[in-house]
Amino acid sequence: MIGFEELWTHIANNPRVNKTRFNPYFLTQTGEILSNGGFHEARMFLWDSSRDRRLREQAEAILYVINLMESASEIRLDRSKGRFIIKQISNIR
Repeated sequence: MIGFEELWTHIANNPRVNKTRFNPYFLTQTGEILSNGGFHEARMFLWDSSRDRRLREQAEAILYVINLMESASEIRLDRSKGRFIIKQISNIR
């Protein structure tokens, strides 16, 4: 299991994430789904979104982040922290 700081470092240093240009509305929507519905529902939303070629790169990058977040007990216990991370992804560069 990884901690919050280590998780943020993994996300910030991953080229898939820091080279992707994110749509703020898409990040907000994904964060809300994660916070309210959980990891499984967020994955389903992202898999469905990846069928749209305009969202594919974003969805795949966020799926990577969701997989990392699920291994952080702090986020599993409080998914609002996961929502915060997803909303802040566009600020990583």
